Amino acid sequence: MKLNRFTKFVIRSVLGAGALLFGLLLLFLVEQRRAGAESREVLSAFLSETISSNTRGLSSGQSVQIVVQRDAESPSWRTLEGISEGPVRWGLWREKWKLLFDKNLRFPQLGFATRASFIARNIVPSDIHAEPLVPKDVEVIYVRYDEFTSDNTHTFRQLFPKGIGYLAVSQPGINLDRTEAIIYADFFCEGECGSGGYVLMRKTNGAWHVAGTHHGWVS
Repeated sequence: MKLNRFTKFVIRSVLGAGALLFGLLLLFLVEQRRAGAESREVLSAFLSETISSNTRGLSSGQSVQIVVQRDAESPSWRTLEGISEGPVRWGLWREKWKLLFDKNLRFPQLGFATRASFIARNIVPSDIHAEPLVPKDVEVIYVRYDEFTSDNTHTFRQLFPKGIGYLAVSQPGINLDRTEAIIYADFFCEGECGSGGYVLMRKTNGAWHVAGTHHGWVS
């Protein structure tokens, strides 16, 4: 009798977990379809602003490289070997669940739909797609996190001789009107410096721009 009850409990638990995961996957797919096209515009605008601000003080004619992570970032601590002694990325599902309780995600002016979209779009790993407008002397290089960190024989400078930093961004959460968005971004420069946090984006006169930031860490 006890074994029978235990078996039923296990079966119900497995079915419940399976239904939950299926629901989350379905939510992710629906949200990706709804916000996919706008997502490219949001990320392109953010990368354009970020890259331009980090290269503004360079000498005229000096060519540089900005490395952008192709796979979407998540607000989980990690280290990029050879760039910065920063936070540590666990890359585990339990880190994704922390999004539900992350107080830094709660901008006072941020709408519930935007926050819910961000959570839905970042539970499942995915790639980012963007076309940033950058100065002519800046080369944007896209790499995958695992490919980059698997090379333990070369430093960041050896891999990217003109590289001045590594940028990783999440998928954006976008409200129903497509006028407000939030993303998470980490930036590592060569040496022991970097920062990461949430960025609030707003669309005015048909163009996206940064409206606020909330730093989660700085080193």
